[in-house]
Amino acid sequence: MILDNGILKLELCNKGGEMASLTYKGLDVLYKGDGQYWSGKNPTLFPMISSPNSKKYTLDGKEYPCRNHGLIRYAILDTICDDGEKVVMELKSSDETLKEYPFEFTYHITYTLDNNKVLINYDITNDDEKVMPFTFGLHPAFIVRDFNKMSLVFEEDEEGTVIKESAGINKKMKLGEYKNFLKDVAELQTIVLKDLKSKYLLMKTDEYNVKVDMSSFGYLGLWNADQKADFICIEPWLSNNNIKEATNPFDDKFELIKLNPKETYKIGYYIELC
Repeated sequence: MILDNGILKLELCNKGGEMASLTYKGLDVLYKGDGQYWSGKNPTLFPMISSPNSKKYTLDGKEYPCRNHGLIRYAILDTICDDGEKVVMELKSSDETLKEYPFEFTYHITYTLDNNKVLINYDITNDDEKVMPFTFGLHPAFIVRDFNKMSLVFEEDEEGTVIKESAGINKKMKLGEYKNFLKDVAELQTIVLKDLKSKYLLMKTDEYNVKVDMSSFGYLGLWNADQKADFICIEPWLSNNNIKEATNPFDDKFELIKLNPKETYKIGYYIELC
């Protein structure tokens, strides 16, 4: 499946409903998951962000296995629209998903192009008869061939809070043009920021610039897999990834969406190239 407007060319795949490649004026900007450091590309994180260390959890007295970042990234989605203007893919709960997440749901992801923007929208419907708890996040990875020529520019010159609960870190970080990514990610593994006023983050490189919308999300994760890896993940999240030691990631103590039966939760973001 391909969307092409002459500025952007977006190739999509059914596994995870992911972007397989994105080119801007002929230049590859999206990490394709074919490197030695990480096999991912841009997974959707649902119904959890991260996972318990045990790779299992207990809900209502029953134990379930779980994989990192939930269900969507491992699933094959059905294409329900591909008309040249938009692509819509769907995952409906099944016997397989119920083994890991005991709720009936329908998940849709919709891709469209608007000049130099990729618009990505999500609809999550609770098809069950009970309230469905979940959280949600994004994990797009962008190519960086030279980190010495890369900087991250927040919309506002501000002070965010960097958190890493397992290490007892909860401190203010001056933000604006942020150039300490490699140093900080080596220490923290994942840089998790909250209390941001900025509605977007601009990554500047010597080859291209990309703006990632985070206006609907309360947290931002920044990550790469190794000091030598040629990518950075810019990850808007609805909650922190603090469930490592959890026996139940859907416990009330975590920040969750609690979706009533037959209701639909809608959220989206954009990726802008310039």
